[in-house]
Amino acid sequence: MTGIPAPAGTVSTPFSVLHPYAGENPDYDGLRAVLQASVPFNTLVDLTIAEVGPTGGRVEIAHRATLTNTVGTLHAGVLFLAADLAGSAAFLGATTRRLRELSMFFLRNCRIDFLKPGTRDVSVSAVMDEQMLSAALADPGAARVNCDAKAYLHDSAGNLIGKAYLEFACAFEPVGTHEVGPVSHVPR
Repeated sequence: MTGIPAPAGTVSTPFSVLHPYAGENPDYDGLRAVLQASVPFNTLVDLTIAEVGPTGGRVEIAHRATLTNTVGTLHAGVLFLAADLAGSAAFLGATTRRLRELSMFFLRNCRIDFLKPGTRDVSVSAVMDEQMLSAALADPGAARVNCDAKAYLHDSAGNLIGKAYLEFACAFEPVGTHEVGPVSHVPR
């Protein structure tokens, strides 16, 4: 993630770059911009984070030859990346009030059911499971919790081409108790 210096006396974490946009009056567009710039691979694939909101996120994919498989449809890996990113946007938007306490966040599992080939531009919209999210946000401890999301993949004609089921692991710690270190990622 790009670096914005933390205020004096605070502990910097991999998520500190998001802190200026978090809190009671979140700046969702600021979160969207930081998330867009924070993962260089997204730029390579040219995914666009179109929206970060209170319970959802949306990513756009422009269909082009460099993102296709041998039959000319969008490669499953590109669609997976877009679902992952849309889910991350949904999670960050939904947790803005506790984002300064976020100490760990990663995609633990994802399954996509492909319904139709991606032959056009695609929009991926993700929404958080509100019941699981409420339980995770209510836990004041640093225990690892899971949060689920669903993502819906639509082509530019409005056809549902896939559904993704995402499982995120996260933890929140009181401000100032974070250990400085790299962002936790699970190899895919």
